[in-house]
Amino acid sequence: MCGDARCDEGETCESCPGDCEGCAPACGDARCEAPETCASCAGDCGECPPVCGDGTCEPLRENCQACASDCGACPPDDCSHDLCEEGAPLLDGCDPCVTALCAEDPACCMSAWDAHCVDGLAAACGRACGCAHDLCEAGDALDASCNSCVGNVCDELDGDPFCCMNSWDESCIELARIRCNVACP
Repeated sequence: MCGDARCDEGETCESCPGDCEGCAPACGDARCEAPETCASCAGDCGECPPVCGDGTCEPLRENCQACASDCGACPPDDCSHDLCEEGAPLLDGCDPCVTALCAEDPACCMSAWDAHCVDGLAAACGRACGCAHDLCEAGDALDASCNSCVGNVCDELDGDPFCCMNSWDESCIELARIRCNVACP
C-alpha cells in the first residue's frame, strides 16, 4: 500500500515516490529535491538569482554598483573642480558639458583641463565661463570681452551689437550657434 513507508511489490519510485527510493526527482512536481536546482528546474526551485560576471545586466542589478563587470562602470558623481577652472582632467560623465566636450576633445578628460578646455565649453554646450549667463540662455546683455564667441556675436562690423548693449535674446543665441558652432541643448 502506497504511503506505508515501505516499497512493496508493484510499487515503484514513480507510482509511490514516498515509499520507494532511487528515482530522480521529477521536474514539475512542485518539490525542489536534489539534484534539482534553479538552473535545471526553475518551476520547482524558483528562478536563479543574478550572477555577477555572467555578462548579463539583469533587472535586479541594473546599476553599476551591484555588478560593474556586467552593467558598466559607475559614472563619477562629481567633477573634481569647477568646469570654468583649469586643473586636473575632468572625468567624462561628471557633467553633461564635460561629456560633450570630451567627445570632441578627449585630451580634456585625459591629460589636463586647461584654458583650451574651458574655452571649448562654449561650443560644446553653450557654457560661457566669465559671462553673466550661458550663451544658450536669453537674458541680460553680455560683455563682449567675457568670451570670444560673445565678442564674435557682438562684433560691430558684421555681428549684432544689440546682444552686448541691450539684451541677449533668441537672435543672439542663434548667432552664437551659427558663428561659433555652439551646441545648445
